[in-house]
Amino acid sequence: MNSQELRTELSRLASAHVKRNALENQHYSSSKGVVLFKPYVLDGVERHGNFLQKSYSAILARPDWRCRLCKSHTHAGKDGLVSAAKETDSCNSSDALLMNIFCHPDVQGNTTLANFLGVDSLGVHVFGWKTKLPWTKDQCEHTPTEIDMFAQLLVEAKLTEQRFQVAKTEKVERYRDFSKTFDPEKLQSANGTYEGYQVIRNVLAALHHNARLCLIYDQRRDDLLRRWNKVQNAIKDEQAALKERCRIVSWQQIAANVPNELQQFLEEKYGIKPPAWEPITPSNPCTRA
Repeated sequence: MNSQELRTELSRLASAHVKRNALENQHYSSSKGVVLFKPYVLDGVERHGNFLQKSYSAILARPDWRCRLCKSHTHAGKDGLVSAAKETDSCNSSDALLMNIFCHPDVQGNTTLANFLGVDSLGVHVFGWKTKLPWTKDQCEHTPTEIDMFAQLLVEAKLTEQRFQVAKTEKVERYRDFSKTFDPEKLQSANGTYEGYQVIRNVLAALHHNARLCLIYDQRRDDLLRRWNKVQNAIKDEQAALKERCRIVSWQQIAANVPNELQQFLEEKYGIKPPAWEPITPSNPCTRA
């Protein structure tokens, strides 16, 4: 399944979610058929059709989490989206999916999920965590890099994104640790660019902060797995410890480690359900490509 096919599937599931929960007046569709939800109040309680209520209430209770809901949609005011459209309003939003899971109260202290991700505990979640990666000496500034979530490990979340960005070689090679981390020949693509620019930055952030990196993708997106493999396989052998800390897991694997209520929500709204073919236990940590 490619990115467009998954978008179509998520819109279909979102439309069913609207009917199932009587949200006809709390959503609208873009000119491209993407379903977007609007915050509303019912019986004195703030709600949002794109979120499981327990997760949404937990988000609203924390100002730093609530602030993440204010991130403008990249197409706000265009393609049939209202100017006030937010990223987390979209049924395609990987940010909303991430927050639905990790802001759920029963996930906060979920040691099974933490161990599966390779950490003792998930700790305090920071969404949209920004770090600065050092450039080479002749470009001694630092450039900000945003990580989708920091919770004792760096987390990059993907859903319907087409790819991991492409950048010109000179833009990528300005990072101080690039040459000691990657084999350029294994990253090179056509026209003097590197594929996987975003993941390259994530790996460099993991190196810079001596942290684990976990990229979460949808198992229906084999193309993203292949792109991840290319970047991870380009990490030099002498950076074996870093390569071990950089892993990829699927939303489906994570779904196997969350409460039943959340598991049901993920299946109904996103079509995400635990894989039947793979045992998910703390002793079987996230799949490393």
